[in-house]
Amino acid sequence: MYFPPEILQWDPHDKAKTFVFVDGGVTPHNNPAFLLYRMATNPAYRLNWKIGEQNLLIVSVGTGAAESLGATAASPNKNIASTVAGLPGELMYGIQVEQDINCRTIGRCTFGSLLDREILDLIPRQIEDDMTLDERYAAQVTPLTQDLGRHFLYTRYNADLSQLGLTAAGFDNVNPYSIQKMDAVENMQILLETGRQAGRVVEAAHLGPFI
Repeated sequence: MYFPPEILQWDPHDKAKTFVFVDGGVTPHNNPAFLLYRMATNPAYRLNWKIGEQNLLIVSVGTGAAESLGATAASPNKNIASTVAGLPGELMYGIQVEQDINCRTIGRCTFGSLLDREILDLIPRQIEDDMTLDERYAAQVTPLTQDLGRHFLYTRYNADLSQLGLTAAGFDNVNPYSIQKMDAVENMQILLETGRQAGRVVEAAHLGPFI
């Protein structure tokens, strides 16, 4: 969708080992973290890694994202041109979030941004049924010493490239629409700076017993 296929010859002496690699952004594997879990544990792949919070840790690092709000009350309708133009981005964002949710429900999320205003970030907390959403979000996180029986630990780092996210990171003058373009090489320097800023949220506590 965005990049042309790359032909890689694995073995210069064996033409049968020449493969075509296609950009997987607009596929269910845009965020490949859950695919990695399946590959490591499903017997069909013959790796047979043991599941469990003490056995597996997946650290997923995104390339930055911004929430897609879609239609609003002020502008509920789109024409066909704007719909088609926005389709790849909508697909990629939706797939990324869906795979992220898979990892946070089958695995145990130790760090990750807010997903939405209903399920929050899916980090296990000490919550009560009568708590409001704000109270649930502020509740104490369940310590990793308490094994919840999930299949793996999961940490998701992904820079927020929305206007709110950029401003919070100290990049008030950066245009979010420009920085979100995948093929704008002129953004490389500012992307490096936002990446360094995003890396400051990493803590050893997110990695549980694996560090």
